[in-house]
Amino acid sequence: MKKKLFVALVLALCLLLSGCTDGAITAREARNGVARVLVIPTFHYYSEETEEYLGSEESDGIGMGSAFGVGDAGEETDIFVTNRHVIEPDPTVIVPWQNNQGELIDAYKVTTNSIYLLLDNFAYNRSTGELDASRAVPCTVIYAGSEEEEDVAVLRTPEPVSGRVALALQAEESSLREEDPVTALGYPFFSDQATNEGYLLATIDDMTVSPGYAMRFFEAQDVLADTGKGRVIQMSCAINGGNSGGPLVDENGAVVGINTWTAASTDPSVTTSYYAIRVQYAKNALDSLGIAYDVYTGGAPVLLIVAICAAVVLAAALVFALVIYPRWGGRKRAPAPAPQEELRIQCESGIFAGRRFELSGQVRMGRDPARNDLIFPEGTQGISGVHCVVAVQDGHVQLKDLGSTYGTFLRDGRRVAPGQAVELQVGDGFSLGSDRERFVITRKGGV
Repeated sequence: MKKKLFVALVLALCLLLSGCTDGAITAREARNGVARVLVIPTFHYYSEETEEYLGSEESDGIGMGSAFGVGDAGEETDIFVTNRHVIEPDPTVIVPWQNNQGELIDAYKVTTNSIYLLLDNFAYNRSTGELDASRAVPCTVIYAGSEEEEDVAVLRTPEPVSGRVALALQAEESSLREEDPVTALGYPFFSDQATNEGYLLATIDDMTVSPGYAMRFFEAQDVLADTGKGRVIQMSCAINGGNSGGPLVDENGAVVGINTWTAASTDPSVTTSYYAIRVQYAKNALDSLGIAYDVYTGGAPVLLIVAICAAVVLAAALVFALVIYPRWGGRKRAPAPAPQEELRIQCESGIFAGRRFELSGQVRMGRDPARNDLIFPEGTQGISGVHCVVAVQDGHVQLKDLGSTYGTFLRDGRRVAPGQAVELQVGDGFSLGSDRERFVITRKGGV
């Protein structure tokens, strides 16, 4: 009997250790986390004198770029990062507008952009301007960097995009050194020259993979008209227009930068330089939104140590239970009950629709980034600076409103009194401010 248990223990240890991978992927495998971005501008005109709405028209020109998924690494995701300049509308300008009487009047031209992720090579025909909506996914901009050096934007799709997964992000900038291999992934304009049908290439297999190495790291000061500002990586990977927003990954497939701009010279003897902004800009944006993401830390040693420690503890417990304790005259005890499954807060609608957040202690919710765990973007309607808190202790979940202006409500419509704790069960829902921001308590294994 003891021999069989020992064999079972050895097998369990082997299985445990075999599951301890570092999560690393190759740069080529990281292509599964990249998508092509299409931007279709629409122009709206308003009278400069009266501010009367005059009309609108869709632009003949389009914008293009690349983006990469973030979240649970290796899983399909609805959150994508790109450059701000890829999705940023043109600035408002004054232009002549011809009214019904044929007169030219000064008008404000305001641009809005419709943004899509293309799924395959037949989603958009540039020659005809036709978009096949069944082959494209619309995006909402939930973050756009406000500072000049913050050339980063975060996009959300209505649901996770089929075939596009989240990539792990670099944990520490110091992990990348000069001469380390890196690879730029994306969809440069020139890749479309391979087809004469006018379609934009957008499949994973048609992505451009540009290997190279990190050349230097510095703070760009916008010294040339075609460069930007911020902390950047100069690299040998060749990128062109359309690569903007795509990931620069290291040899483990972790994102270390966002491909952003080139510096070229009219002198043909001068080599073009290529730059990516640091991925920390994306991490800062995601942190401000309260969006979780995976980082790559070279996790194999950590997981391995944890696994070995767990196996050693298990082995010691079995030896004690089967050998030592019976010799002391002890009695066998019934095994302890299995631990309760991990609790989560899942967003059913609103800013964080489709996202899940671990509930292991307490989660404060509101707009103030300094005082909350789940942070709503500034200006979110109905959400106070510090709105409410959800806490769990000994398996009991409690919801407490923290004096919010617009209130916290249970699923049946009852408003939670400020400062009063209301107990929730798994499956119970609540909303903040209005029915737009709805959440439900779930377990990791399901409701």
